[in-house]
Amino acid sequence: REAEEKRQQQLASDEQLREQRERKEAANRSAEEKKREAEAEAEERWRQELEEEQKRAAEGAQKEQREKAAEAQRLLAEVRRKQDLEKQRESEAADKAAEKKKKKKKKKAKKQNQRHAELRKQASRSDREHQKLLRHESSF
Repeated sequence: REAEEKRQQQLASDEQLREQRERKEAANRSAEEKKREAEAEAEERWRQELEEEQKRAAEGAQKEQREKAAEAQRLLAEVRRKQDLEKQRESEAADKAAEKKKKKKKKKAKKQNQRHAELRKQASRSDREHQKLLRHESSF
């Protein structure tokens, strides 16, 4: 009977130890699972932060590229505007020079016409005087 009681106590003690061990193992499994979840969450946060940082860097690079392109367009427009102004000035100067040349030519032609008219007048006068002299001589 004593041996049976001892055996029963031993069984109860073994049962308690087994239950205690199972609780400990369950607690360890639970702690491991929580640890894995925390690590996974930390890794996910890190990945998201990295993605956000890469996204911001890409947006910054795109913005910088757009700004550079806009500056290049502005400079190109400025160069074209200056070229157009220069062409306009050259064209105006050429027009002015052509106008001046035309006036000079017109003035020269007018002067030449006056000279020819004067010479014709003199020739006509000389011719009349010559005719007058001829008539005067023929009357003798």
